[in-house]
Formats: sequence, structure tokens, C-alpha cells
Amino acid sequence: MANTKAQKGGPAAMTWLWMGVGIAATALFFWWVSVSSEPSQVVVSEDEAAAARAAEDEVQNVTLAELSGNPGEYLAEEVQLSSATITSVMGESAFWVDGGSGPFLIVKAPEFTMRDGASVRTGVAVRITGHFWEQAPANIEQWRQTGFMTDAGHLAQAEFATHYIQAREIAPAEAAAQAEPATTGQ
Repeated sequence: MANTKAQKGGPAAMTWLWMGVGIAATALFFWWVSVSSEPSQVVVSEDEAAAARAAEDEVQNVTLAELSGNPGEYLAEEVQLSSATITSVMGESAFWVDGGSGPFLIVKAPEFTMRDGASVRTGVAVRITGHFWEQAPANIEQWRQTGFMTDAGHLAQAEFATHYIQAREIAPAEAAAQAEPATTGQ
């Protein structure tokens, strides 16, 4: 007759033992990793950080004569006009400036800011920073459809521009740029 009773301490008892050893070994491994590892740090050298800031802040200082004379060189570039006089304001969204080479359209960008007490009024000399773009009929239509520029007269004026600056910032023109050159009596 065969004995059908399972023996005590057989293979089933050994399973619990090996599971306990496995859990203990895993816990011991994680403890060892946490004690022996060093925290990682990303170190950025000052030269790399300065180069990254310079790339972000790269703005070409230009005059309206340079923009008018060779517009293809500056397309889609961020430019800065150090001194331009506002000749006409077109509502809240745009204005015309003159820097000695004829009128030029400035359109306010969505992130437009005025620095150092600047104001958009006729006759004020300002420094303008923004991207230089070629004017296209699609721009006029988009401005009309989005409500950015709705006045029919302003839209008609904007059609005459061949290029424009989408200004992200204006500030008062530097006092030195506004001053007339001194003449001597010699």
C-alpha cells in the first residue's frame, strides 16, 4: 500500500525558504547600491553657459537704410534699430517709423513689451527689437481674420509695406543716438 500523505518538511517547505532568501538578497542588493553610489550632477561650464546666452541674445544692430538696401540679408533674423522716429500710429497694433530712409512698418508681436517708459506716440524716437519679415498679402488677410488689425484704413496702409519688423520690444532711443553731433567753431 502506498502512503499518500505528504511528508513534513518536503519540497513545499523548501519553497518558502528560497523565497525568503531571494527577498533578502534583493533587499541587500538595493541597500548596497544606495550606499555605494554617488549622486550624479550635470556641470555646465561658464564658457558653455555664456555661449548659450550669447546665441539667445544675438541681435543684429541695423539701420533702416541697411534693411531697405539689402532686405534679403536680414529676413527672419532678429534685428534692432537703435533709433527710429515714430511717424504714424495705426491703432494698437502697428506704427510707422522713419530713420532717414523713408517710412517703415512696425507690427507689435504677441509678446510685445515697452521698456524704460517708452511710449508709442508720433514724434517719439525709439529703439526697436524684433524679427524682420517680408510683407505678403496672406499676412494682411491673417491680421484681418484674427482681429489683430481690423480698421480698413490701417490694413490698406499696411499693404504698401514691402517688409516689416514684428517688434517684441521698444525702448526710448539712447540719448546719445538722439543728440545732434557737436560742431566746433574752428
